[in-house]
Amino acid sequence: MPLTYLSSKSVLQFIDPNLRIEFRQRCPGIRSTEKSIPMRIDEVQLTPTMIRINKKTYRLCLYECYREDSDLTVDKMPEGIRNVRKMSRERDHDVDHYGIRDQPEATIRFVERLRQDLDIEHSKDMYYKAKQLLSIETNPVEMKALEERINHYGSIYYPYLLREKETPRYRMPYFYFIKLVAGERTEVVQYSKTLGDALKYLLKKIFVDNLVIRTLEIKPTAPFYYSIPYNLSVCNLKITQQTSTALNAFFFSSPLQKLEILAHPREIVDYSNPTLKDARIVVSTGVVTREHVESFINRRVIFSNPIGDFSVLDVLPCLVKKWISVTPNIGTHFSFSHRDCCSADWLMRGVGRVDGARKCRIPEGRNSDCRVYITIELSNEESEINVFYEGDDIHVKVYQKGHAMSVEMDNVLQLNQ
Repeated sequence: MPLTYLSSKSVLQFIDPNLRIEFRQRCPGIRSTEKSIPMRIDEVQLTPTMIRINKKTYRLCLYECYREDSDLTVDKMPEGIRNVRKMSRERDHDVDHYGIRDQPEATIRFVERLRQDLDIEHSKDMYYKAKQLLSIETNPVEMKALEERINHYGSIYYPYLLREKETPRYRMPYFYFIKLVAGERTEVVQYSKTLGDALKYLLKKIFVDNLVIRTLEIKPTAPFYYSIPYNLSVCNLKITQQTSTALNAFFFSSPLQKLEILAHPREIVDYSNPTLKDARIVVSTGVVTREHVESFINRRVIFSNPIGDFSVLDVLPCLVKKWISVTPNIGTHFSFSHRDCCSADWLMRGVGRVDGARKCRIPEGRNSDCRVYITIELSNEESEINVFYEGDDIHVKVYQKGHAMSVEMDNVLQLNQ
């Protein structure tokens, strides 16, 4: 029995997204109908050359192909070097016709570029030294070891050797295709566009205008080609690097429920980004300062494993004083990872000396993870600030007035049992 128009819309919206993508490719007639139907996806992971939708991966790369040895118009590559290069024929970045990384300098981190330059110089040096030693070596075992060294370092240095010789494209012993791996299917096309252009084309083929994603994970190692101007609704977003670049590449139709920033140790995160400020829950491992912490307006902020110049000892007293003068909404909750029990206890004693602070009675039973619980009464009649050290985290939370009293009463009852 054929589906009605309304029934087909419901089926397309809730069908497995990978099945829907395949269905669209096989039945072009549904494409006009599908444009207005949201695509619901449980998990999406993005890297510069890979898209994973639920458990299926769509991956782009360059694939190195070799010309026939019988072709007299091309330069011959030593067989040993060719065999080594064949062991790793995929490239996740654009290359020139020599096979050398072809990207603007701005997209390559200084450390990566320096490491690459050192590797090339080292490979060149080792390659020529091994060839020189091989010409005078007579021991078969040593000769074999030198040949292996020549093949290894030669496979790295060979594209640069071809560039030094200014080898024209038609004489190159290898060339490249763009390779697309979609699940178990593999396709190759001529390398006439950049990987970035190919990725943008792939995005248009995979996604529709309306996307509803439960969890989106972005790993934007340089360069990052994504730019999705779709109507995008995401519940949970996780970013591992280049936070600002990743956030600016997307337009979210509604605030995020949770944003996790797993930043590079030296990355400076722009915490003023509107998407970040609108998120209900923010988890950050990046470099933060006291000014950053005090500027957060999110309802829930978790500083997990803070690094850099960040110190709870510097931030917590100032944050408490600010909340006393300008109290945020009830339910606002900040927590700081802090595994040093001695300094944490000293810090909590300092909080306990704030005007209006009162230490609650906490059970010392084996099942209790809370070491110290302090409540700070405010001049308003609606809320109070509670600061407590539980597990390995220090929490600062705004509760409705009287919450600490109920906690203390529960603890007293527990002690008397």
